[in-house]
Amino acid sequence: MTIQKKQVVSKEELKERAIKMIANPTETESMMFQLLKDIFGKVVKTQVVLHPYIVDFLVDRFCLVVEVDGSQHLENKEYDKKRDSWLEKRFRVKVLRISAEAVRDTGRVKEIRRIIRESANEAILRFPKLQKAKNQTKRDWKEHRKAQKLAKTAKEQKDKKKIITIPDPEIEQKRLAYEAIQKERSAKEEAEKKARLERLYARTF
Repeated sequence: MTIQKKQVVSKEELKERAIKMIANPTETESMMFQLLKDIFGKVVKTQVVLHPYIVDFLVDRFCLVVEVDGSQHLENKEYDKKRDSWLEKRFRVKVLRISAEAVRDTGRVKEIRRIIRESANEAILRFPKLQKAKNQTKRDWKEHRKAQKLAKTAKEQKDKKKIITIPDPEIEQKRLAYEAIQKERSAKEEAEKKARLERLYARTF
């Protein structure tokens, strides 16, 4: 995560930094990225520029930013608080901070998963509609619209399953005729089998 207190870096410079950070993730960033992908799938983005900052992870469908904080953040709590508040107002996202120490602790995986899911649910309720910020790119907005379309399609498919389909009369008639023929054939075979057994019984005794 990039911390800038005084000097504002250009978006192009931030993008260059982000590319380098993506190519050389820390151990805890790699662990968190895998954990987020397990929860949200391929929609997770890493080292995203939200000018004038770079956030560790963004799940824009859920309006959620996740930051992995190292020990240096213990001295910057007040700054981080103001930064998070600005990001929430500007980009309408909830910022969740998880310490690198907690990420490395494999015994806390379930706890972290629960916290992430709860934060995502809270973010959806808090920001029901993702508003387009002035410096939000057209690509980000298109991706959000695509996510809305996918959600609508999923709902329509779910609704279709509830609809009772009416069978075609001609197909239904053919099906019944076929079942009748099969039933008649089975009865005939059963009668022939019974007759053979009776003849065999008569010869024996």
